[in-house]
Amino acid sequence: MVKEVKKVAKKKTVRKNRAGSKSEVTRQVLLEAAQDVFAEKGMDSSTIENITERADVGKGTFYYHFEDKNEIILELLGRIMEELTEAIDAKCRDLEDLEELIDALIKAHLEFFATRMDDFILYFQGRADLTIKESYEGIDEPILAYLDHIADLLDDVIMYHLQRNTLIRIAWAVAGFVSGYFSFAVISYEEEKLDETLEPVRKALVVGLSRFIKEAIPKIAETQQSLL
Repeated sequence: MVKEVKKVAKKKTVRKNRAGSKSEVTRQVLLEAAQDVFAEKGMDSSTIENITERADVGKGTFYYHFEDKNEIILELLGRIMEELTEAIDAKCRDLEDLEELIDALIKAHLEFFATRMDDFILYFQGRADLTIKESYEGIDEPILAYLDHIADLLDDVIMYHLQRNTLIRIAWAVAGFVSGYFSFAVISYEEEKLDETLEPVRKALVVGLSRFIKEAIPKIAETQQSLL
């Protein structure tokens, strides 16, 4: 009798695991479909119908996994930003020179997005959320976490103690720079020749940006001190 009960319990566990596994697969299919659609149409123009058609599932299945379009955007962007932050940390950890750090930040972005164009498009749209028609609630959270990480890295190499909002503004500038650089690079050059062709340009821009930051920092610090 005990063995029979154990067999029944085991069967129920197997069915439950299979159901859970199938649900996870369906959720991943929806995420991949949404990513494709957002890359093609943009977040504003994409609809839930576009996503379900691409995933070949019904709208009911979408709403089983996600409350709305906003939620699936946040999950996709959150994953991208978390992975990008890890890549940046691995590339930039323990650097003590500003030029080296900025160069490493650029390289981290280039290496991360080199084979992930759909991710880059969503990242680019997420950063530009204030300029698009719709505003997506919570989209600032993964972006701000990413900027916080860049600000922490900058804080470690900048000699002056700057206020947090100043570091975040510098982080925004660096993020905008690497984003623009990558956009220009992938549009203008063949991937296999990218590093070779743009290396002199990247080096010149790194020197220019780091010099601009170094020259601006004493003035910022002086202004901050006068306000105390």
